[in-house]
Amino acid sequence: MGLETLRPELATETGMERLDSMLNLARQNMEEVRGYVHQIESPQEALPLIQHLRKLAEEFQEHAKVSVRFQTFGEEYPVTKQAKTALYRCLQESLTNAVRHGHATEITVSMKFEPQQTRLEIQDNGRGMEQVQDGFGLNAMKERALNLQGHIAVYTELGEGTLVTCTLPRQTELKDEVIRLLVVDDQPFIRESLRILLEEQQDLQVVGTAEDGEQAIALCKQVQPQLVLMDLDMPNMDGITASRTMKQLWPQIRILILTTFEDTGQALEALRSGADGYLLKSIRKGAGNYAGRTNLSLYLCKSHFQNSGEK
Repeated sequence: MGLETLRPELATETGMERLDSMLNLARQNMEEVRGYVHQIESPQEALPLIQHLRKLAEEFQEHAKVSVRFQTFGEEYPVTKQAKTALYRCLQESLTNAVRHGHATEITVSMKFEPQQTRLEIQDNGRGMEQVQDGFGLNAMKERALNLQGHIAVYTELGEGTLVTCTLPRQTELKDEVIRLLVVDDQPFIRESLRILLEEQQDLQVVGTAEDGEQAIALCKQVQPQLVLMDLDMPNMDGITASRTMKQLWPQIRILILTTFEDTGQALEALRSGADGYLLKSIRKGAGNYAGRTNLSLYLCKSHFQNSGEK
């Protein structure tokens, strides 16, 4: 509204064009914020990754009046929705910081599709810094990358500009394949019950069961599961520690935490340690018997695994 009130005070055609451009940008930002609040996917997010990032770079170049060069290396392959969002936010924050804090006039964006990882690099010609200061934006970028077992690195030197890299391990989606599953729970009855129920599913293969985190890690080396159903409270090594270790050693393994309602706080801690999601043992479907609850958990488990970009 404040921008609208400036119209009578701007007499030149150039001034009106700049004002219209800023108003359009403000309206787009407001719609974007509303989308986040309501968790609605924007039309741009449906675009392939390269188009999504290139569009951001072009719009930034237009509005910020700086040169943004966009280049790609390697053949593009599909990435998860979470990875796509992390890369987009990293580019958005890095472009903004390059102009706002670094006073850059030229920025080069490089998107690299490598066999084992996806890497985004943003290099600017700004004034750089003696020391990197972690603000809200940078911390958010690091947390997004960490949740995907990736990392953010910032290289900067006074007078030499800044280079930001976002590196994420490559995660591929499985379609019409048998999912190799490891069940980890310290209670023998639950382990065996889950094994029997899950093996009835044509698209699941239980390749092992473990009674604690240490045994689960040892089995991962032997049977190489694609998905782990992990209990939290176990002797020797708990589910949080085991999840963290597994993701460090095998970032491609998906981990779903099995927990009780009272343990949801621990489940969230496990997510921060690298787990991909959690299921409540008490979840219900129709009749409240154990088989019914497990079948619904199984449905959620397979849906999560096959659409792993969604939480």
